Amino acid sequence: MDLIEIENIIIEPTNTGTNFVIYGNKKGETKKSKGYLVGIDFSSLHMRECMGFETPGEDEDSDYELWKPHGLVTPNCLLGREFSVVRRKRDAKCFNPN
Repeated sequence: MDLIEIENIIIEPTNTGTNFVIYGNKKGETKKSKGYLVGIDFSSLHMRECMGFETPGEDEDSDYELWKPHGLVTPNCLLGREFSVVRRKRDAKCFNPN
């Protein structure tokens, strides 16, 4: 089995996918030698896509929750503002495609 010294990993800058191209040379060889291109697909590593982004806190099966940051002095407020964000539940066994 040859070891490849990776020179670069190529992705589409706006891509949120899981496919990459890696290129490099055989370890110890000069850059003038024959190079290698390897396509990598990480999509099989994810269990499933997360669901329920639109219904956090409403749907029990949602993988997301509403989270409210809070301060020490005023528990319902952070830096003078009260707001909430949608985040993936910590125990959700899913992949956020975004």
